[in-house]
Amino acid sequence: MLVCHCQVVNDRRIRAEIERGARDEVDIALACGAGTQCGGCLPAVNRLLDECVQCPRRPAAVFVDPAAPVAVG
Repeated sequence: MLVCHCQVVNDRRIRAEIERGARDEVDIALACGAGTQCGGCLPAVNRLLDECVQCPRRPAAVFVDPAAPVAVG
């Protein structure tokens, strides 16, 4: 089944990347490009990641605006 239409990535490819150690959307994106364009496939990517019961999931990354003020000291 085609999961990512933008990068033409199917579920078999994503499952293969999970077997190779991908544990989150970033790992999948780096491995095969899924989720790097419109993001419409991310729910399906996450469902595939959730199917891997023996695969520990990493917490989702938190975006921090690099231009935001940071208290020092």
